[in-house]
Amino acid sequence: MHYQEAMKHIGQLSKFGINLGLSRMERLLGFLGNPERGLRCIHVAGTNGKGSTSAMIASILRESGYRAGLFTSPHLERYTERIQVDSREIPEADVSLGMSRLHPLIEKAASEVGQPTEFEATTALALWYFAREKVDWAVLEVGLGGELDSTNLITPAVTVITNVSLDHTDILGPDIKSIAAAKAGTIKPGVPVVTAAEGSAFEVIEQKALELGSPLIRVVPAGEVAPSGSVSWNWTGNRGQEPPSLTVSGRRGSYPGLTLSLLGRHQAANAAAAIAAVEVLVERGADASLATIARGLAGTFWPGRLELIRPDPPIIVDGAHNLAGAVSLREALDDYYPGRRRHLVLGILKDKDWRGIARVLAPTAESVIVTPPPNPRAGEMEELVEECARLCGETSYEPDNRAAIARGLERVGINRGRGPGPDRSNLLCVTGSLFLVGPARRCLFELLR
Repeated sequence: MHYQEAMKHIGQLSKFGINLGLSRMERLLGFLGNPERGLRCIHVAGTNGKGSTSAMIASILRESGYRAGLFTSPHLERYTERIQVDSREIPEADVSLGMSRLHPLIEKAASEVGQPTEFEATTALALWYFAREKVDWAVLEVGLGGELDSTNLITPAVTVITNVSLDHTDILGPDIKSIAAAKAGTIKPGVPVVTAAEGSAFEVIEQKALELGSPLIRVVPAGEVAPSGSVSWNWTGNRGQEPPSLTVSGRRGSYPGLTLSLLGRHQAANAAAAIAAVEVLVERGADASLATIARGLAGTFWPGRLELIRPDPPIIVDGAHNLAGAVSLREALDDYYPGRRRHLVLGILKDKDWRGIARVLAPTAESVIVTPPPNPRAGEMEELVEECARLCGETSYEPDNRAAIARGLERVGINRGRGPGPDRSNLLCVTGSLFLVGPARRCLFELLR
């Protein structure tokens, strides 16, 4: 099977959409010989930050001398981004080989228990590949929710739940407690769980951990009252200070003066959760030191999340696809670029909280260019344009993504050699759906050459 044929088979599964449940995945992995049972895994759930945290853990493990697999979703530009070993994407030839093996098994599972989805096939491909590559550790990011997610057939060495906020309410439930319950479904009996969740979400997770006899490690900001055995963090970056510094007080020691490659104060909690998870692995015999942890955090690469494409004037792409993500983006722009006039290229899927995201980001912007993410779930943009126009007088609509980005570059004085040149008192941020950020990132690299 050639790569193009493999991608065709994977693409055909997308028409089955999201269909949570474990029976199809269980059957598919059984046909594969249950590759997950021979893997040592870390399982990472959460509303925001689970991809960043997964990438940090994998980077720390790699710096500590381990062969580390990383499974994340969605991809930004290439399908192969989703499955990596030691920061190298799965080769197209191995996607072809894996799908040659999986395709008849998918058809067999479909005839017995129902049609596997695209995400289930990709998860199975990742587990097959990690077993084939004999990784020392496999870090798996939950796709959606947790309890019924296709990654939830693993028994990890540690479970991480980064945080819980409102997202996918049509699938996971209408409130924080319902969503937290879905994510707490990743907790396994006796397996330690690390979480930075707060409020009622933490209470749900705490109760589930207690029921299952799973040690609970809470991640909190420094100074917050928390039970003994918690992990705390103190982030000192603010108002343009470069670079910010992070100190984490772990259960096994202190980690002072850490530098994060990923921008945003919200990454401090993610880094502390990653350290807490690695400490659990150390307690179970793994080897990681202050030096390898520091190098791992400093060297983490996670594109499309507050990614600085160009420093002066700043051009940033960020997948702020829900309300909590929008708040984190606004705080980061306040922290790193105070006083800069902000110009946004914004595209949000219709099934997201587009109104809430606009209300967070648009009032702080000098201008907003609304453009639809290239995804069927984008829908019409008229209401988003109207909401942004109410909050930011300089709002316009551009249906073509590339043209929207080119206009955004013009707003910060980048006009392909014409005009007075870059205006360093401005910044451009392309944000909203990851389905927009991926193509926009590629387009920016092309336009800025």
